[in-house]
Amino acid sequence: MHSRPSTQELIAAVQQHLTENVVPTLTNPQVRYHTLVAVNVLGIVGRELGQGEQAAWQEWAVLSALLGERRPQPDSQAKVLAEITDMNRRLAEQILAGQWDDDPNLILALKQQVEAKLDVSNPKFKR
Repeated sequence: MHSRPSTQELIAAVQQHLTENVVPTLTNPQVRYHTLVAVNVLGIVGRELGQGEQAAWQEWAVLSALLGERRPQPDSQAKVLAEITDMNRRLAEQILAGQWDDDPNLILALKQQVEAKLDVSNPKFKR
């Protein structure tokens, strides 16, 4: 059992410290840029942790349905991520082969996936 502060709270505290106390003092443009990138990465990690495993399971379900596969749900997060990678690779190969040309189901599924990923990587992006 974990106590407070939570992992997300710790990440947010480090992000806030870097943004408010460190970045304003940096004079080297390259160090400043890399620190801002680090702040952004912390935000992404915090948002991913906030979603838990739900996003991966949802992506797995969408890809399985899109590919018409009836497979049992993997029994671990690592297996889910491996299967997502494999299904995305196979889907890309099928797209390149022209098997999905003008398929509205594909366009809708890909749009949903991109929007979900943008919610994590850049939540300020407006659809």
